[in-house]
Amino acid sequence: MAGGSAFSSVFSGLGGKAAVTSFLMSLPAAKLTVLVLSIALIFVLGMFVDPVSIIVIMAPVLTPAVVALGYDPVWWGVIFCATLLTSYITPPVGMALYYLMGVVKDVKTEVIFKAVWAFVLLQIAAILISVAVPDTIMLFVRLLTRYR
Repeated sequence: MAGGSAFSSVFSGLGGKAAVTSFLMSLPAAKLTVLVLSIALIFVLGMFVDPVSIIVIMAPVLTPAVVALGYDPVWWGVIFCATLLTSYITPPVGMALYYLMGVVKDVKTEVIFKAVWAFVLLQIAAILISVAVPDTIMLFVRLLTRYR
């Protein structure tokens, strides 16, 4: 976590965050392209890198571009975390699956890796629905803030 914070600070201090944001904003069909690239990047990184490092390094880099394109920051935070959680159970690494194997000793690795695909597909479907219909997430946010 300290390494990720140091990298993020130096990267921002050297103007990397502004450069990435301007690059992403210049892409064709930026609103959709940036969202798809960001989700794909988080998903792929999440298969191999621990979630805290991804949050510390990628959130400050991707969030300004996503918010500048008009997406709600709360909505983006939910999409970011849902994608990260989905990638955390996705093979080939799937760190959460190794934790499960440590708890359930009598189930083979192959069985767990085959069984997880149903959950991965359900979570990807939920992410796609949330991206296509942002009100699915924002409805709960509005309800929670109304009764505060």
